[in-house]
Amino acid sequence: MILAAARASIPTLIHEQNLSPGLTNSILSRYADVTAVSFEESPEHFGNAKTIVVTGNPIRSSLFDEPDEDGYKAFGLEPGRRTVLIFGGSQGAMAINTASAGLLPLMRHRADLNIFHITGENDNKRVTELINGQRKDPDTIVYRTVPYLEQMGRIYRISDLAVSRAGAGTIAELTAFGLPAVLIPYPYAPGAHQARNAGIMRSKGAAVIIENSKLDAGKLFEAIDATLSDEAGLEDMKIGSRALGRPAAAADLARAVVSTANMRESRISEEK
Repeated sequence: MILAAARASIPTLIHEQNLSPGLTNSILSRYADVTAVSFEESPEHFGNAKTIVVTGNPIRSSLFDEPDEDGYKAFGLEPGRRTVLIFGGSQGAMAINTASAGLLPLMRHRADLNIFHITGENDNKRVTELINGQRKDPDTIVYRTVPYLEQMGRIYRISDLAVSRAGAGTIAELTAFGLPAVLIPYPYAPGAHQARNAGIMRSKGAAVIIENSKLDAGKLFEAIDATLSDEAGLEDMKIGSRALGRPAAAADLARAVVSTANMRESRISEEK
């Protein structure tokens, strides 16, 4: 469609969510009038693009409109504690779920910590049973599991650290809320996109990376414990994450689309 439009002198714009393009966008960027990208570092991966604009990756505006009432109470968490948010995308991530389920024995006496774990619908029963089977009295950590959560903006606002994959949408949301992360890139993402996305957050001091092949409860515990124990470092990570964030990406991309569409009027005038 882009190639056909370009041949017909119809203005074209493509958008790349990840740090570097896959094969399709790499080729199409040579023909599109405008290539919109999500990261400041992305243009170096588009050597033949005509025009590049950095817009960021659009996220749902509803994330910022969710109610500000007490999120701790809504999610069964305790105020005054650090909150770790664990999730693997809307479908969950079995490797992250399994490693996270092993955190309870290692952190059961943490009276300063909430863990809120979004397991995904398909893995919720298994993960919840694993966690509940390890509970002992008197555990002082608060560990909650849910299969799915619609109000992600609300949980982002009360979280201090996220544990997640490194998809483009996830990175866009985490940085829009200035949330530091322990990232476990999905190892089979085409072109190692997730590893590259995670590398950008790490380069800005906003994330710690654990390779999927090395992920287990012990490694995850070490990363979470070390990150939360360094208060000054955690604040620096928040600053680094916030610096990457582009909460206005949808509006910026819309402006780029309108500007590109207006090229048609210019071309028609030139033809006359």
